Amino acid sequence: FVTSSRTQETHVQLMSRTVLSLSNVRGGGEGTGVDDNRRKRTQLSRKNKNARIKIYNNSTDKDSSSTIQKSRRRMRMYLACIAIVLLWITTGTIFYAKFNNWPLAQSFFYAVDAGMSIGFCTDVVETRIGSRAFTIVFILLGASSVGGALALFIQDIMEGAVELRNARFEQILAKNAFDRADIDNDGRLSYTEFRALVQEWTGCIITDEHFGKFCQKIDVDKDRRVSCREFLRIISIIDKLLKVHGPLYSSKWYVRKITELWEFVKKPFVGHNRIFAACLAWVSMGVLWGKTRMKWDIITATHFAVSALATGGLTGPPVNKDGILPLEPAVFCGVFCLIGIPLFALTLAHFARVLVESHVVAEEKRAIFRPLERKEFDYAKSLCSPEDHMVHLSDFIVLQLLRMGKVNMETIDLIKTQFNILDVDGSKRLPQSICIQKDNSTLQNDTTI
Repeated sequence: FVTSSRTQETHVQLMSRTVLSLSNVRGGGEGTGVDDNRRKRTQLSRKNKNARIKIYNNSTDKDSSSTIQKSRRRMRMYLACIAIVLLWITTGTIFYAKFNNWPLAQSFFYAVDAGMSIGFCTDVVETRIGSRAFTIVFILLGASSVGGALALFIQDIMEGAVELRNARFEQILAKNAFDRADIDNDGRLSYTEFRALVQEWTGCIITDEHFGKFCQKIDVDKDRRVSCREFLRIISIIDKLLKVHGPLYSSKWYVRKITELWEFVKKPFVGHNRIFAACLAWVSMGVLWGKTRMKWDIITATHFAVSALATGGLTGPPVNKDGILPLEPAVFCGVFCLIGIPLFALTLAHFARVLVESHVVAEEKRAIFRPLERKEFDYAKSLCSPEDHMVHLSDFIVLQLLRMGKVNMETIDLIKTQFNILDVDGSKRLPQSICIQKDNSTLQNDTTI
């Protein structure tokens, strides 16, 4: 009996150990499965994060490459302009110095004075027939070279206008993105909502520490909510603000203050009205030189600066007792007019465009609100949606752009061709994946004009 009882006890212990071991195995298996799932989710999350960062880096590389190419084209334009003007002015300077036995500084001054038709009221005059004959040809060549330089600079101004339109379009996109993130429509986003908006806008992942420093620059009133105005204010410099290791986030307070001051000072010179600030600075330099170096009163100094840039030349520097123009006035007046005259002409042209802008806007409004004629309606209903006999919103927008003269049919046909290239399945709808992944260079290669 004792033996059997011990045997039963041994069996019970074995069974209990077996049950415990089985339970441990099952429990361990379940734990391992949970850990595997977590590990897979973590790996997937890391892959998605890396993919998003890779996409962001690729898009950033493309943007930076496009910016570099545009900078190179602009640099080539500047170099061509500078080479033409330098060749022209150097030829005149050397000729006047050799033919009239003038100092180089005075020859440079007269080359600018005659070549740009300023006519300063000075005693520097030509007395030989050969010099006057050269001046006739020199002035004609100067008009051509300076005219070419002005054309190149006007092209740069037009590119600045395109950049302005792109900046305005970016503001529209940013406002739309903010409205979509503003779920309760109160015009403000919490930090969580704002973080999701910034990550969607930039395509990069922002850490907690990174985002905290970023919000310190954005949230002006420190209420832990970001308004639409605050978001739109920083949309053009959001990439700089996201660089938390840059000078804006330096641990040294004077580095931060100098960087902020530089951004404030630079702002008038990078906007679409930067030409006004540049011209004002150039005129002020001429006034300051006349006041300090020539000892003129403020009116005479201003009279010199403005009349010189307007090619009037009503006030000029005097010559010395030997009839020679001193070195400093000759060099300063030559450089001041050589650069300032094209700048002054472009500023006046830009100012005229600003004055007529309101008139152009009024004409556009009249064109928009003018009722459609029957022939315009028949034409509009087949512009974008020829399936029925109705004018859709897309048809109406294209028609109004044509009526205002903003686009032509060649541009509309090109846009349609690009859309058809993206619309592979012919559904007349484009998903996000196709619109984003298709490269613009591919579109240009596939499109025939």
